[in-house]
Amino acid sequence: MINWIKRQLYNLGTNSYPMDRQNVVSSRRGNHGLTEFNSDPLRLNIYFASGGTIVESCMFDRKTDHTQSKLHIVGPDENLGESIGHIITLELLKK
Repeated sequence: MINWIKRQLYNLGTNSYPMDRQNVVSSRRGNHGLTEFNSDPLRLNIYFASGGTIVESCMFDRKTDHTQSKLHIVGPDENLGESIGHIITLELLKK
């Protein structure tokens, strides 16, 4: 019985990747032509408020193992597209 449990735990640890992940990992050997991204994404959530727009930027930090969130306020008289461009630039330079 104990050997069966050990085998099950071993199989669980060796087969822990989902099917898509296995395809991406095997692509390093050139099998499927897929690539794996090594960087973490920058996520933007945009909330429309009565006095402007709130842009929340979230980025996962692997070193500290937590998500860093920042709020940016864009006034109603500012260009939203340009402001989002500035926010993205600032957040990526901080990284």
